[in-house]
Amino acid sequence: YWLEATFDGAATPQASAPIGAWVGCCAGFAEVEALFYRLGVDGRGSIYWPMPFRSSVRLVLRHRGGLPRGRALLSIELDPRAPETGAAYLHAEHRDQLSRAGSDVLLFERAGRGKVVAVSLVGLT
Repeated sequence: YWLEATFDGAATPQASAPIGAWVGCCAGFAEVEALFYRLGVDGRGSIYWPMPFRSSVRLVLRHRGGLPRGRALLSIELDPRAPETGAAYLHAEHRDQLSRAGSDVLLFERAGRGKVVAVSLVGLT
């Protein structure tokens, strides 16, 4: 499953990643607990990412696999207050990349204003 977030009528989602990436776990269920998310070994978790928007938000839980994956429950809490003046939208991107001996792996590159609040890196051997 992928969670996609689109704010204020944007043409494409500003944030799109597998659920595991949102909760810091992409390689199976391991217990993870951090400031903005938690995941239990049973696959149940919580995401607390602030997602400011001005007029609309669209969240889509998209099944991208070929086989059924079971049930998904999504609960959303809305703070009715307007975002702070100048609050930026949440942006998230997911990248699958294989490393090669002697080569760097680009994790993130972006120009402009904003803050990087998290990078989730999963290494498989």
